[in-house]
Amino acid sequence: MIAHSRHSLLSSPCVSAAIRLLTRAVRPHAAATRRVPMHHVALMTAATTLKFGPPPAEAPPPAVKVLIGRKAALLSHPLPEGVPDAVWKALVSNAKPGDDGDSASTTVVNADGQCSTVVAAVLPEACSRHNSPVRPHAISKLAAAASGGVSKPGGAAIVCVLDSPEHAAPAACAIARSFPLFSAKKGGGPDAGAEVAEAEPTVHVSFATEAAGH
Repeated sequence: MIAHSRHSLLSSPCVSAAIRLLTRAVRPHAAATRRVPMHHVALMTAATTLKFGPPPAEAPPPAVKVLIGRKAALLSHPLPEGVPDAVWKALVSNAKPGDDGDSASTTVVNADGQCSTVVAAVLPEACSRHNSPVRPHAISKLAAAASGGVSKPGGAAIVCVLDSPEHAAPAACAIARSFPLFSAKKGGGPDAGAEVAEAEPTVHVSFATEAAGH
């Protein structure tokens, strides 16, 4: 199991300079200016943790589950739990991936009565000879669909159905680009950072191949 490392960024000189710039930017341009409290422009540093491997068996179902792959790979992969065969085929078959991929989603009700979102993320079929056959640009775009579940109970899960096992490492890098360690969103108060830290946003990432189907 591999996880992103966390960094303390607010003490960095670069971040301190950014905070000063933000403070100047939000000051009113009237003659009587006021000092903006620093917590109003505090930079949020909650990082999404990527865990490579399926969620533990005892964990609640992921709030969002994204399956990424080409059409044939997704259709040959075992059905996502709770999604009828006809619904899954319609989600995948009706996607128009073009050059950057396309996605469609449905909602399922889990055994515990909670709802989860299942996303069919379809990679482009065509691939330029100048581009990687992994299609990392599309994987990064489609993996972002998991962001809606990272802070919810169960977190989010991504299953990338690959053409070849050798594609796992570049696909992992492409997924990681969708969940940067640093966010420049403004905090709502002095305790905003603590609230984000308590959420422990998590994405479980696993890989399968079309031939293996698991």
